[in-house]
Amino acid sequence: MSTSMSPDCSYHIGVCIAYDNATISFNSFFRKNDLPVSPETVHSKNSHDNAGVSNTPWRMPPALLFVQVFCFAILYAIWMLPGTIVLRHVCLGLGALLSLYPLYQSRHLFLQKRAIPIWLIATLFGWVTFHLLFLAQDPIAQIAEYTSIWKRSAVGVIFALGMGISIAQLTKITNTSTQIKRWMSACWILFYMGLLATTLIYFIKILLTLYGPRRGIVAPKIKSVRSSAKLAGGPRSHEQII
Repeated sequence: MSTSMSPDCSYHIGVCIAYDNATISFNSFFRKNDLPVSPETVHSKNSHDNAGVSNTPWRMPPALLFVQVFCFAILYAIWMLPGTIVLRHVCLGLGALLSLYPLYQSRHLFLQKRAIPIWLIATLFGWVTFHLLFLAQDPIAQIAEYTSIWKRSAVGVIFALGMGISIAQLTKITNTSTQIKRWMSACWILFYMGLLATTLIYFIKILLTLYGPRRGIVAPKIKSVRSSAKLAGGPRSHEQII
C-alpha cells in the first residue's frame, strides 16, 4: 500500500480517473430507459422496464448540477496549485454532499448487472481497508495514506457518480424548457472551461516567466520541498512539487 509518489500526485490521479469515468461514461453505462424518470417525461413513458425495476419519478434541480460542475471546474483547475488546499477540500466536500441527493434518488440503478463496475470500485476501497487491518507491514505509513489519499479518493468517487447521474438525468429530458436548456449550456461551458483551465494556467505561467520581468512582473517560482517523516522502519523522504 505504501507508494513512492507524492500525496498530491496520487490524490490528483485517483480522483481525476473517477471524474472522467463517471461524468463521461455514465450515460452509456446504464441504458437510457433505466435512468430515473423526470416529471417532464413520466407521462410519455411506460412505468416498468425490461429489467423489472420500477422507475421512481424525481426532479433534478438544474441549479444543483450547476454547483456540482462549478466545484468540479475549480478542483480541476487548481488541484496542483500551492496554497489551495482549503479551497480544494471545500469544493470536494460540497460536491460530494450535493451528490448524495441524485445517488439516493437513483439507488435502484445500482442493483442492476450493469452496476458491477461501480461495485468493483467500492470493492477496491474495501480491499484497501482489509489490507490496512490485516496485511499492513508499515502501519504508520499506511494509516497516513488511508486517512489522506484514500479518504479523498473515496469522497471524489461519490462526487463523480452523483455528478454523472445529474448530467444524465437532465440530458435525457425530452420536453426541455428554455430555462433548463440555458442551465445545461452554462454547465457544459463551465465543464470544458475547467478541463482547459489547467493547461491555460500552465501557458500563462510560461508567458509570465519569459516576458513578465520586462514589465516588472515576477511569476511565482515552483519550489521543490523535501519533507522527511520518521516512520516505522526509519526515516523516509519524498519530494513534492508545489
